[in-house]
Parts: sequence; C-alpha cells; structure tokens
Amino acid sequence: MKKRFYPVILILVAAMLLSMVAGCAKPDGPNPTAKPDNTATEAPDPAKDPTEAPEPTEAPTATPEPTPAPTPKPGLGENKGKPFAEDQAGVEVLYFENFDDEDCDIYENAGTLWPEDHYELIDGKLCLAYAYGEPENNHQSFFAYCDKTFDDYEQFELSFDYKIAHTQPANADYAWFGLMIGCFVTSPEGLIPIQNGDGLFIGLNSTGGLPIYGVGEAGDGAGWPDGNMKFESKKKNYFDEERHITMIQTNDKKAYLYVDGELICYMEVGEEKVSLYNAEGKMVRSRKNDPANQDGANMMIWSHCTGAIIDNYCLKAY
Repeated sequence: MKKRFYPVILILVAAMLLSMVAGCAKPDGPNPTAKPDNTATEAPDPAKDPTEAPEPTEAPTATPEPTPAPTPKPGLGENKGKPFAEDQAGVEVLYFENFDDEDCDIYENAGTLWPEDHYELIDGKLCLAYAYGEPENNHQSFFAYCDKTFDDYEQFELSFDYKIAHTQPANADYAWFGLMIGCFVTSPEGLIPIQNGDGLFIGLNSTGGLPIYGVGEAGDGAGWPDGNMKFESKKKNYFDEERHITMIQTNDKKAYLYVDGELICYMEVGEEKVSLYNAEGKMVRSRKNDPANQDGANMMIWSHCTGAIIDNYCLKAY
C-alpha cells in the first residue's frame, strides 16, 4: 500500500518545488506588461506646507556701463604762442570787461599800489593812475585777474586796448614809466615786483625801449629796475594812439608780446637765464634768472608813474 503511493507523493513534491523556484525568480519591479500610470504628480502647495515652498530666485544685477573718459583736447601744436583765433575750439573766456557800465564792480580786480585809490572809469574806459579825471605821475595802480593755474591750461592770453597818458617831459627817457604787463605771477596783488614770485614783466611806453624785469634775485642788482634788460622796439610815441595788446604765456615758460596783431618780441624762462628774442627768433638779450621769480600762472597789468587808459580787458585760456 505504501509503495503504491510513493510515485504520487514524489510528483506532488516536485511540483511544489518548481512552484517555489518560479516565485523566487519573479522580478521586484513593475510588471512590464502593465499599463503605465499617467496620473501627474501633484506639486506641493506652499500654502498647505510652507516647508515645501521653493527658494526665491534673485534677479540678476545689471552691471553699470563704465562712464567713458572725456576726450582730451589736442595740443596747440604750431599754434602755441600765437593769439587765439575768433571762436577757436577749446578756448575758454575766463574774464571780460569793457567798462561801459559806470557802475561795474571792478574793486576785486583793480586797486592801488599805494594807500589811495587811483583808478577811475571815464567814458567807458578804465583809467589807471588817475585822480579827479587826470593822470597822476606819482602813483601806481593795478588791474588783475587770477585764480587759474597751468594744471588745467596750456596757454593763457591777456588782451586789451591801451593808450598811454603822458604827464612827463616829452624829451626825457622814461623807459620805466608806462604800463607794465606781468606773466607767471604768483599772487597778482598790489606790488612793485622786487622779490621771488613777483613774475616776469614787460613795460609799454613811448620811448621805444620796452623794459623787462623780474629776473635775478631781489637785492642783488637785478631787481626793480636796475640790472634788467630792455627791448628796443624803435617805435617812439607808438602808444600815444590806442593799440591792441596781446600778451601770451605758455606752460613751457615762454611769454609773447603782440601789438595790433604783430609779434614784437618773446621771452624764454630757463633755470639759469631769461632770454629775450626778437620777432625773427634772434636772441638779443639774456640775464641770469632766479626761477622762483616766475613760478605762478597769473597775469596782471599795472601803471608805473603815468596814466594808462584800458579797454576791453579779456583773459582767455586753452
């Protein structure tokens, strides 16, 4: 009886073992034959769960464009030392006064070298070394414009109309009596230039000899007025009539004098000497220089012991 059931039992056991082996071999992943789940995953709701809110994204910062540097003015080149042309590009008018207004305020720029005020406005002109409508022999007065330097400019041009007012004897040599124009002045206040920083001056008169002073050291025989030099213009009584004066100073320490648009002479300020040249470029004089005398950039005029009639006083720079 037992032997008869052995084959059946073996068959059942074998079937059970096969079923167990097939179950163990079944993959853990999804059934490849199953239909895909197309249900979209719901995004987290920040209102329900703040921890699920996305981090805020910062807007990109715009990079400011660099400001372009101003285009530098070209150098004057061959025009250096020459009067500015009308409406020349880059030229600045720093000061202008035609004295037509009898009430114009000239106090800040005009004054006296001595205690009394000896300048007047007469018929729309500035009259230096005048008192009660007449020129004064024994007084000096000045007119200036200041506060600029060569840090910003290559050339300054001072121009004005000028006529001398005689009170001295006509037959005397008064080369040092006239209108003095100063360049490279440190502080253009009332002064007779006899010390360091006073500047380089040239005088305009009717003798034909134009004095130049402000070279050398004060007190060593090169101060005012001895020990300096004169330019012989050969034009006597030239300034008895109104003339247009242009004085130019440049940042390479040269000074040029023009009368009615014509170059009369020019000067070079060196470490050792101040040299004087005629219009053709020939050196005619030279004197030992103390460079501290010409270390400024201001310009001024002053009248020495004779009246000066001034109009259309203008300072330009480039």
